[in-house]
Amino acid sequence: MDIVDYIFETLNKLNQKHSKEFVLEVINRGDFIFFFDGYDEISFQHKQAVTGNLKRFISNASENIFFLTSRPDDSLLSFGQFQKFEILDLNKDEAFRLIERCDEITGLDLSEKIINQINEYFETKEYSALETFLTNPLLVSFLYVTFKHKNNLPSLKIDLYRKVFDALYELHDLSKDSFKREKYCGLSSGNLQKILMKLGFLCLKENVNDYDKGKIIKLISQAKDTSYFSEVQEENILKDLIETVPLLTKIGFRFKGYINHLLIISLHILLILMKNANRFLIQSTRAETYRSI
Repeated sequence: MDIVDYIFETLNKLNQKHSKEFVLEVINRGDFIFFFDGYDEISFQHKQAVTGNLKRFISNASENIFFLTSRPDDSLLSFGQFQKFEILDLNKDEAFRLIERCDEITGLDLSEKIINQINEYFETKEYSALETFLTNPLLVSFLYVTFKHKNNLPSLKIDLYRKVFDALYELHDLSKDSFKREKYCGLSSGNLQKILMKLGFLCLKENVNDYDKGKIIKLISQAKDTSYFSEVQEENILKDLIETVPLLTKIGFRFKGYINHLLIISLHILLILMKNANRFLIQSTRAETYRSI
């Protein structure tokens, strides 16, 4: 549907009927502020056509004000006339206010328990890495969802990291129950996790958390180096790690771990140890301790 036709139909759902000529007149005058939300959610097969329609509309209605929201997406480069803004990290008080806001949205009364438990972690320094999660609104919402389902925040890092990965894959759009984000690589959560387990190990061996594109593509290629994943393109896995399962962030021409201190990498190393506990730890005097993780 043409954007003008959509605006016309939407306005006419109100009590007062407007002619299409009137709608065009106020658009041409510049009386609107347009919010185009969730550009990255446009399906792959429709993105080129929708992008063309958007660009034509913005060009023809240039007297208006436009906001376009999106996660990182290569197609955004075609909107060169826009100025880019990014959300700053949350501080702890802001994260707690967001948790309280989740109560208002869900109608539940969980925020006080969640905040108290987080503060207990900070006081005992049992889980200081949790502070990293509180800087990101999306990850704060994952903590809330984890508590909502379990009535407790996981006491072990691996439990929380596993739930964060599952949330990133399955629940990335928590407020959009019917929206399921397509994966460029076409892999299931389990198969993508298999590749990430090895990718995490390779990144840990590199002992850096900042890569150029050539290097990260090479590591992904090594991580998927089995005949089972031979048809999966490294570029598509990288796009998923930036856009649909955002474990990496792109800064200029560099790629960095989205969660600081290699938290997700730690998850995948621990998963390797858990899956191979008997083989790796059988001779260790602390084998039982490691298995209890």
